[in-house]
Amino acid sequence: MNKPINRQLRKRFPSYLLLIIFLISITSITIFGAHKTSGCYPILRTGVNSRALAMGGSYVAISNDYSSPYWNPAGITKAGQAYLGGMNLDRFGLGLNFNYISAGISLTSPPLNKYLGSFDLKTFPVEDFSAAGTYMGFASELQAVDAAGEKTNLITYRENLFIATAGIRLHHLGSIGFSVKNYRLRAPNCDASSGDATANGFGLDIGYQVEPRKNLVFGAAMFDIGDSTIEWVNTSTEPENAVPTRFSTGLAYTLPVEIPLASDPEPSEITVSGQYTTSQEMDKFSGGMECRVWLFSLRAGVIRRDECDFQLTAGAGVNTGLFTLDTAWLQNNSLKAENATDTAVLSIEFRF
Repeated sequence: MNKPINRQLRKRFPSYLLLIIFLISITSITIFGAHKTSGCYPILRTGVNSRALAMGGSYVAISNDYSSPYWNPAGITKAGQAYLGGMNLDRFGLGLNFNYISAGISLTSPPLNKYLGSFDLKTFPVEDFSAAGTYMGFASELQAVDAAGEKTNLITYRENLFIATAGIRLHHLGSIGFSVKNYRLRAPNCDASSGDATANGFGLDIGYQVEPRKNLVFGAAMFDIGDSTIEWVNTSTEPENAVPTRFSTGLAYTLPVEIPLASDPEPSEITVSGQYTTSQEMDKFSGGMECRVWLFSLRAGVIRRDECDFQLTAGAGVNTGLFTLDTAWLQNNSLKAENATDTAVLSIEFRF
């Protein structure tokens, strides 16, 4: 029953792909204005996962692990049967602590697919249906001042983001994913009564991935569609902030290579990727490369934001099958503050 359907989808695939790219392009042009503005909570948009960051953040087309809810929600359909991963970094070595943790599961993989009973998703045609839950958090010690401008005590400012993601992979049509996000922020002892100021808001992301040719993957994602509104309470003005919409699109190509010294039963690989990200804040180009030999990987990347200098990234990783351990180095060429350093990142993922 599925063979005639699959043949029809193969014939129509180029048309589907062109239509999707056209719709995404028109939407992005409509949403983004000609001038750049400064959006709030930028620390939550600096990137996650040592592997992705070591490749310059050029990950919208590669995204296939625990960091997919951040880079491209569609990638959770390729992340595996079940997984748990996280990372930690201290941005610029200044005590700007950023944490990320995500867990996901494929509902169409054994043993969970037995609970679907006679409901055969593949007749629709669906190859995979996955779901994931994610937490992102940022915390920093800030100096509080009173009404006269005198220093009082240190407070811990926190930004938290909770993400629920769902994705499906369709026969020959690629994967599509959606994320619903809840922003929660807290600034203690910030108002006149020394109470806590808090903020809350919601956002929506959508992503798409497809392999038009063997080893070539196209990815596109839109984040905080329509600008996510964050409303503050218990402050003197109770303002509204906006997280601006951003759009990423990119390509990744994986080339199998033969290395005689490698004892890996799978061929070694070299992956190259390129990505363009745009928003009201900035335009960014990034590129990355990864070379995997046996259990080990080496990575490098480059980033160019608007008219800024090129930023270099690098990293390495080891994949044992049960877990993946990755590190990354991010060059600091933007913050000239005293004691500011390059950023080191460590992340780990377990797959079950």
